Amino acid sequence: MDTPLTEDNVKNFRVSSMTLGFLTTVIVIVATIVWSVSSYSNKINRVSEKVETLIENTVTQSELQQLQFQINQLNNQVTTMDEIIQELCNEGSYRSNYLR
Repeated sequence: MDTPLTEDNVKNFRVSSMTLGFLTTVIVIVATIVWSVSSYSNKINRVSEKVETLIENTVTQSELQQLQFQINQLNNQVTTMDEIIQELCNEGSYRSNYLR
């Protein structure tokens, strides 16, 4: 496998090594770009998950506020019913005292 050292062989070797160096540089650049995109994609996914969690919590808080409002309304109704029952009891005891 002795190749004679001719000018053409030297030129071909130079071109081959330059091409190999260029391809290596391109591969490193592409790998760096792919790694960067992957890294940013992972960060975007994490942020997206956090945003979804915040949205879910916001909906939950809204529902809790609505439930609190309904509970307050029911408490007001119960208070009103207690007052009515108390008045009826007072009237009943007044009438029973009156009838005695």
